[in-house]
Amino acid sequence: MLKTQEFANAIGETYTTVRNVYGRAGREPRKPGALREIDFAKGTHRRFVVADALAWRITRDLCALGLDWNQAAEIVRQERVADWAAGHVVEPDAFFGTWTGDHGWGARRGTMAEITELAEVDSRKFGRVGAVRIISIYDSVRKAEAIARDAGYELVDGEILPLTQTGA
Repeated sequence: MLKTQEFANAIGETYTTVRNVYGRAGREPRKPGALREIDFAKGTHRRFVVADALAWRITRDLCALGLDWNQAAEIVRQERVADWAAGHVVEPDAFFGTWTGDHGWGARRGTMAEITELAEVDSRKFGRVGAVRIISIYDSVRKAEAIARDAGYELVDGEILPLTQTGA
């Protein structure tokens, strides 16, 4: 598992950005570490794994579609989409969509058809549904892998490892 500075390098962010986001309650897209429920005592180091890098990338991709960081991070954290992506082989037809409406927000991981169908159901059940923002989980994973590789890391079996340890 990586410490904050190494994690910042592996995801292409500054240390300050990562520290400030993960240092403030509710702003992290996922609790860092191998176990989602890890709580860090004052003075201990956060340790980051592949799911953290994927959560960061997915959150950034949702922000590119108009969500602010706090909204996107909360949705990614509650839906556990990064935890799912880190534990599965992600196929090109894997998407993640979120929308707002009169009922709050909704989200779904699946194919385009499954996402749009659920947004339509929400529209019928709860009233107006706003913009449906859909990202490709497959593309988010590939981007996260490329950013990590460019920084000298590889995402392997749930861990972020320096390329020198992976033999690449």
